Amino acid sequence: MTTLGIYGDSFADDRSSWDRPRLTTTAWSYRLAMTYDSYENYALQGTSLFYSYQKFIATQHKWDKIVFIVTNPGRWPGTINVAGRQQFLTIHNFDRAQNVLKSYRDFYPTLTADQLRDIDAIGDWFMHRDDGFEFRMHDLMISKIKNLRPDALLIHIDRQHKTQPVSMNDFRMITFQTLVPSLFKASNNLLRNWQMMDDRFQERDEHNICHFTTEINDLFFTVIQQSLETGVWDPIIPKTWPHQHGISHYYRSI
Repeated sequence: MTTLGIYGDSFADDRSSWDRPRLTTTAWSYRLAMTYDSYENYALQGTSLFYSYQKFIATQHKWDKIVFIVTNPGRWPGTINVAGRQQFLTIHNFDRAQNVLKSYRDFYPTLTADQLRDIDAIGDWFMHRDDGFEFRMHDLMISKIKNLRPDALLIHIDRQHKTQPVSMNDFRMITFQTLVPSLFKASNNLLRNWQMMDDRFQERDEHNICHFTTEINDLFFTVIQQSLETGVWDPIIPKTWPHQHGISHYYRSI
């Protein structure tokens, strides 16, 4: 019997919402799990690397194969009580903290002053945090994961340096290279990283899961299967991939 453990954040969480059951069958992680005799997907959207690291330390011994999606450094690792539930806030800088604070004031009018102050305090923490410490702790956790399970496939959300293998956002970019090639012309190359892309396009949740379109989920599923067979994550991926719809089907322009 071959078993599989999956760790990560929203790039591997096969639910359409953090508080719903895992029913999204088009997700690469769900499809991959269905090819194993036993599995567990620990991925949860909005979580930090520390969350996945803790899950990994506690459970990695159970699984023959492991896929670990590596969240970028700097994400707030804690939760806050919102409407009676502990929620991860997906905050990675001061501006994001202010946006979350405004959003929660608008959508959760029952939040207490103390709860709003908690979110505001997270923003203050980002103003004064030591980025060097964040990156060092990030690297130490990755080193520990590799030491415990050198066979695990570690896939980063973004390449932290050019020598790293293909990242999750490299797969996301395929959709835009296919459907909006004009964005990548030398004279109009505004989308040099995913943060800039996020400023221009918003996912349509009904047509994306794990931040991928259905077509890119299909591609990633095939690539990850092959990589698990070889035990190496270093794929060569296409610049474009056939999609059934135009960009407006998958994303809204901002």
